[in-house]
Amino acid sequence: MDIVSIGKMARELMRAARALLGAKIRHSLTITAPQNGVAACDELIGDHPIPTARSMLAGKALVEFVAAGRGSSTPVIFLVSGGTSSVCVAPTPPVTLPDLQAIWHAALAAGIDVTRLNQLRAAVSRIHGGGILRLCRDRASWSFIVVDNVQSGIEWVGSGLTFPYEPDRQLVGELLRVLALDADVGARIWDAVGARAQMNEAELVRRHENWVIADTSLSLQVATETAINKGYHVVSMGGKVQGDVRLLARRFGEYLAQPELRGRRVCILGAGEGTVQVRGQGRGGRCQELALRMGRELVSARGYAYFAAAASDGQDHLPGVGGAWVDSFSWDRINALSSVDVERAMADNDSYNVLRRVGGLLPGVPTGWNLCDIYVLCAEE
Repeated sequence: MDIVSIGKMARELMRAARALLGAKIRHSLTITAPQNGVAACDELIGDHPIPTARSMLAGKALVEFVAAGRGSSTPVIFLVSGGTSSVCVAPTPPVTLPDLQAIWHAALAAGIDVTRLNQLRAAVSRIHGGGILRLCRDRASWSFIVVDNVQSGIEWVGSGLTFPYEPDRQLVGELLRVLALDADVGARIWDAVGARAQMNEAELVRRHENWVIADTSLSLQVATETAINKGYHVVSMGGKVQGDVRLLARRFGEYLAQPELRGRRVCILGAGEGTVQVRGQGRGGRCQELALRMGRELVSARGYAYFAAAASDGQDHLPGVGGAWVDSFSWDRINALSSVDVERAMADNDSYNVLRRVGGLLPGVPTGWNLCDIYVLCAEE
C-alpha cells in the first residue's frame, strides 16, 4: 500500500504505521510542520499556521504522489492530523498563495472559528474538501484522523482533505462579508469557487472510508484521571470547549462560583479551542490570551485558585511557549508593574509580554500530539 501522512503529528503517525505495516508499504510521503525541526530525508516541511512557498511545494508533491499511482490497484492510506490545512496547499486558480495568506490574516482579525475558515479554504482548494480523492480514482483508500476540531469533529480536520465537499455559495458570500477582504482577492475567490464547482461535476469513483483514531476526549480523560489521583473533586466542562476567550474566562469563573463546590478541593477541566479576535499588534496565543483574562476572574475566587491553559502540541502560537498559568495573586502582581497597562495590553493582544513579566508562561516543546488545548482550574480551600 501507499501511505501519506500530513500535519503536526505526521512524523509520529508515519513512524507508527511503519512499525505496524513494515514491508507492506510500497511508497510513502510525510508532510509535517516546522515545529518538528529539520525534515528527514523522506519528509517535506510545510508552514503553519500561515502557508508559504514550502506549503505550495508540499501540495504539489502530494498531488504528484497520489497521481503517480493512477490506474494502480494499490490502496492508499491517509494519516491526517491538525495543521494539514496550511502545511500542504494547492489553491484552485486564479487564487494564489498571497490570497491564502490574506484569508488567514482576515480570519484572525475577525475571530471566526476554524471550521468556517476551513470551509472557505476547501472551497478554493484542488486537494482539500475531498479533492485529493479524485486523484485516487478507483483505488481503495482509508483515512485515519486525529481530530483537533471541536466545532464539527472529523469532517473539517485539515479542511476536509478526504471528505467530498460542494462549496456553498451563500456561505462563501457570508464569509467574504465577515472577512472584508480586498475586492480583487474576493473576485479571485469567486472564480476559484466556480472552477471548483466544475471540478466537482466530474464523477467521483469513491472507495474510501474515514476513521477517528483520537480526539480531545483522550487528553481530557488523562487529565481527569490525574486530578482524581491527586485527590481533587473533578468537574468536567467536556472535550468541546470553544468560543471567544473573553467568554470562556467568564464561563470558568461561573463554574468556580457554583455554591455546591464550596468547601471542596476542586479541579475544573476542559479541552478544546478558544478563539481570539486579533486586532492589536502584540504577541501571544490562544492559551496566553485566556490565561491573562482568567487572572482577573481569580481575584474573586474562593480560597486559593490557579488556572493553566496548555497547547497539546506544545506550541501556543509562539515558539518555545506551550501555554500560560495564573493564580489568585497574578492580577495584583500584574497591576503592581509600573510599566504595564494591562487593559491596553489586552486590547493590543499582548498577553505574552504581560505574562512574561510575572512568570506566567509555560515552556513549550513539540509533544508529537495535537489534540487542541487543555484547561485546568483548581481551587484549594
